[in-house]
Amino acid sequence: MTTMTRTEILETLRNNRTRISYTKANGETVTRTATLMETAIPEGTTTSEIQSADTTSDAVRYYDLDKSAYRTFNINNIRSVEIIS
Repeated sequence: MTTMTRTEILETLRNNRTRISYTKANGETVTRTATLMETAIPEGTTTSEIQSADTTSDAVRYYDLDKSAYRTFNINNIRSVEIIS
């Protein structure tokens, strides 16, 4: 398990492509290639839903580079965060 704060996770996602492993609500552990870097998200894809997210929530929205879609994880369920670029 990682001990990163929500702020640290968001900062890492805004500045890097990352590999995040977390446990989904159904108990399945997944690994995703995640980012919030504007230069890595395809043109025409909106970031407004991230900007309007509740900043007090344990949920973090990110862009999944493999699925080409926004996803959400709970920071309490993160197993690891690895910067890949």
